[in-house]
Amino acid sequence: MVLADYQPYADCQERVSVAYGAAQAWSAMSILNTARAGSFSSDRTIAEFADDIWQVRRAPVKLLSQHDASFRVPR
Repeated sequence: MVLADYQPYADCQERVSVAYGAAQAWSAMSILNTARAGSFSSDRTIAEFADDIWQVRRAPVKLLSQHDASFRVPR
């Protein structure tokens, strides 16, 4: 069964290779794909796992910004 769908896979890979060769179109497709993937957020997924599977409480996290006095960029 491993090779049952090999030809469609190879055909699709050929289309991917052709598409990748058109840099501007590939960039546009990549941007659109990322923009449309919002419902598959890793933050949402991890939150659901924490609630539904692991049944653990979330830990608060303080995000620092470049305007915080304690914020230092490593060099």
